[in-house]
Amino acid sequence: MSVVWLVLYQGMECAAKTPKPNVSAKNKQLMFDAARLQQSVRHPNVLGVIAVFEDAEWPCILLELAPCGHVREFSKGSPSLKDKWNMALGVAKGTQALHQSSIVHRDLKGENIFLDENMVPKLADFDFAVQLTGSCKLRGSCGTPGFTAPEVLSNHEYDHSADVYSLGSVLYELMQSSFPFEKEVDFNRNDLHHGDWIRICDMLTLEGIRPALDQTCPKPMRDLVRNCWSARAHERPTIDRVVIEIEAMREAFF
Repeated sequence: MSVVWLVLYQGMECAAKTPKPNVSAKNKQLMFDAARLQQSVRHPNVLGVIAVFEDAEWPCILLELAPCGHVREFSKGSPSLKDKWNMALGVAKGTQALHQSSIVHRDLKGENIFLDENMVPKLADFDFAVQLTGSCKLRGSCGTPGFTAPEVLSNHEYDHSADVYSLGSVLYELMQSSFPFEKEVDFNRNDLHHGDWIRICDMLTLEGIRPALDQTCPKPMRDLVRNCWSARAHERPTIDRVVIEIEAMREAFF
């Protein structure tokens, strides 16, 4: 849908995201709308949108650089407990910033959280993000298997608490260095097609089955992840509570 270039803008290196020539007008509009929503959130843990040039001769979105990959790659690199804690807190604070702006990301996962040159996590990819008003709820399935809340999968109404469920899966990814259900389901089987993987992950989620966290993950974090994964949205902690709990468990990681 888009191509990303390294460019120089007003003396500053940044990433330029531009739609491919074959992208429909509707999808192009959605891409720029998502960028403006992302631009509205100014926070150290949200990838900054420097400028949006929708009507320019070369339409593009200028983003701050995040040259050190994403959280999924980070989790595969055998990070220390201290680094995992720092990353978890940054991701939670980025999510908190979105919720304070009434934004539901709807696709939180390690691959959508990029790392700057100082290894600071930055929430990005707002393609599914929506800003809620008042007591409005959302409906409609989106997201990634293993990260998507059960109420989203079952086409019920949902709100910010769906992001908290997804955040639980990101924390799992950080702590276990694996994708949710990767240890429970052999994704590398030759007879397991992509559609099968989606169906199995969704089925397990709807049946109340969650990936197991081993003893290498400190108990306070195991408890928090399980609470984020509650099948009942109203029983999940708020994002403010998640941030408080991660800050409080610092000693367990250092």
